[in-house]
Amino acid sequence: MGEVDDRLRTLARGLGAARVLVVPCDAVVGLLDSSRGLLSASPVTCLDIRTAAREAHDAGRSLCVDVSACGPLGCPAVRLGADVAVSLLDDIAAVGVARGVDDELVASLAAEAAESCDDAEKAPSLARARLDGWHRSSDAAQVVAAYLSCHPRVEKVSYPGLVTSADHRVAASTLVSGFGPYVDYVDVSGDGRWQRVDARGWDGITLVEQLENQLARCHPKAR
Repeated sequence: MGEVDDRLRTLARGLGAARVLVVPCDAVVGLLDSSRGLLSASPVTCLDIRTAAREAHDAGRSLCVDVSACGPLGCPAVRLGADVAVSLLDDIAAVGVARGVDDELVASLAAEAAESCDDAEKAPSLARARLDGWHRSSDAAQVVAAYLSCHPRVEKVSYPGLVTSADHRVAASTLVSGFGPYVDYVDVSGDGRWQRVDARGWDGITLVEQLENQLARCHPKAR
C-alpha cells in the first residue's frame, strides 16, 4: 500500500493538492456539473484559474476545475487557487482537494475511494499516459498554430501557445508539457466562423499538409 500512497502523492503534487482521491467516474458527476473547464470552447482559451478562484471566493463559492484534457499531471490547478480539481481517466477519476475543503465532500469521496481501492494502483500510469498524449498533441498543435498564423488565407488564430495570444501568459503559468491539442482559426471565406483543428493522434506535418489543401480552395468572399 505504501507504493500506492507514493504514487498518489505524485498525483497530488501534479494537481498542487493537499490530497488526491481516486474514485469511479460516476462519483464526480455532480462536481463536473459545477466545474470550469481548463480549455474553453471556440475560440480556445486557457482558464485563468487564479482570477476565477478569486471571483468565486469573493462571491462565497468554491471553484472546481476540470483538468481532464491534460490529466492530473498537466495542471497544478489547486495550487493556483482551485478548491477541487477533477480529472477523468477512463472509468475512474482523480480528484485533488485543497486544505479546508468541505468535510462532507471529502468524506463522501473517501468512502467511494475505499470501495474501489484497486483503482488507486492504475491511476498514476493512466495519468502519465494522458500527460504523454497531451505533450505529443500539443507539439503538433504548436506547429499548426504557427503555420496558420502566417497563412494569407487565415484571418484569425486562437491558440494559447502563440506568444501573440491574449492568454499566452496565463497558459504558460497554468499548463505543463504543452498548450493543448486545439487550434481554432477563421479563414477568409467571409462567414467569420471559427474552425477547429484537433491535433490529438496526429503529427503536425500531416495536419499542415491537410490544411494547405483545404485553404488552397478557400477564397475571399466577394463583397
